[in-house]
Amino acid sequence: MVITVDGDYGGGGREVARILAEITGYTNYDDDQMVLAAAKEAGIELEMKAFENFDESSGEGSIADLHKMSSVIRKSGWISKHAADVLPLDEKVAAAERKVVNYLADKDNCIIHGRCANYYLSDRPNVISMYITDEKKKSEQRIMNWLDCSAEEALKAIKRVNKRRNEYFSYFTDKDVDDPSNYDIVMNVSIYGEEGAAKLIKAMIEIREEEMNRNK
Repeated sequence: MVITVDGDYGGGGREVARILAEITGYTNYDDDQMVLAAAKEAGIELEMKAFENFDESSGEGSIADLHKMSSVIRKSGWISKHAADVLPLDEKVAAAERKVVNYLADKDNCIIHGRCANYYLSDRPNVISMYITDEKKKSEQRIMNWLDCSAEEALKAIKRVNKRRNEYFSYFTDKDVDDPSNYDIVMNVSIYGEEGAAKLIKAMIEIREEEMNRNK
């Protein structure tokens, strides 16, 4: 089984995923270095340079830069005439992302954060996609704890990261990251608490596994 996790920055998704991994034994891919290591293991090194630069969370390049660079490449016509096997940069990033996500999904039971995983794995019956959020004040407090910053700085960080995530997701999927129709369930952590939310997802996993076994 694969659980994909998206949500608001500071909304509790990281904490819920950590607890879920503990009670299920699933591998929790919540760290860029874990994903990059898996990519290299899967032999996706050539495409990973672009992936590192334009990652939705920590990349150095902006989506605007990506679009500009790819547009220049396409308009030049150089690729179509002399190197048909060379993809524009945005397509390289998408190809790398899709390969990494599918590799992780094939590897073991796991939890994948962001990276358009719910979109790339949407045709798999063993995937449960989650969008996790929380009350504004609680989200701010998490960011204040993580970054050791003021409430004002935390709010700015939340707005900045949420904007980047939405731009990134929209660019590669033509969908909005916070559109509930993209997910199996949208969960407010403030209702269940982090541990309660993780237990609820575990119950969903068990139900999905039962359904899959009946349909074999």
